[in-house]
Amino acid sequence: LSQDQTERVRAKMQAIVDSGHLPGTGASIAFDLGYPSMAPTAGNRALLGKLNGINKDLGLPEMPELDPLKRGAGDISF
Repeated sequence: LSQDQTERVRAKMQAIVDSGHLPGTGASIAFDLGYPSMAPTAGNRALLGKLNGINKDLGLPEMPELDPLKRGAGDISF
C-alpha cells in the first residue's frame, strides 16, 4: 500500500531471482508501475462517510470500507 512496502517486496523478489540458479538456467524479473496504491486514511474514511450520508438520503444502501488489497485503484491516486 505504500512506496516503502512496494520497495521491500521488490527487493525480496529481486533477491530470489539473484540467489543463484541451476547450471544452464537463469532468471530475470521486470517490474511495471501500475496504478499507485491508495492506502486507507482518515481523509478517505471521512469521504466514505459523506458518500454514505448521501446514499442514506437517497434511500440507497451503505457502502462498506473495502480491504485495499481486494479493491481496485482509484483515479484519486494520481
